[in-house]
Amino acid sequence: MTTSFTSHELALIKTTLRERYDRDIPFETAEAEICLNPDQQENLSLCEVVTWSTEETGFVIFKITTQRFRAQFFTSDNKQYGVGKQEFDNLGDCLITLLQIQSDFVRERAGIKSSINAFNLPDPDSYDGPLII
Repeated sequence: MTTSFTSHELALIKTTLRERYDRDIPFETAEAEICLNPDQQENLSLCEVVTWSTEETGFVIFKITTQRFRAQFFTSDNKQYGVGKQEFDNLGDCLITLLQIQSDFVRERAGIKSSINAFNLPDPDSYDGPLII
């Protein structure tokens, strides 16, 4: 038996996606099989997922138990990406991390740096940053 997303969790997803994309993003719930233990790949567990897509990216959040979530995104070239953390105990953290990692991925793929520091400036002495008082 799978653990379903609550109406509160679905509302959180809807609101967060609206804030991120400045419009309503349709999403669906479904069931998926997931390998919870990499050492036992033949043992799959059924869980509920929320999935949506935008532009060339598909997203999925897995609800493993009442307070355990996983997230991934997929690109149009059929590659899947994790978010650098195996599981979350908070849906909001899971969702925000997923959206941030995917946003960083898109910027990096386009050659846009998300942050600059003295180590990646061509000439650190030429940088006239903000005055710190």
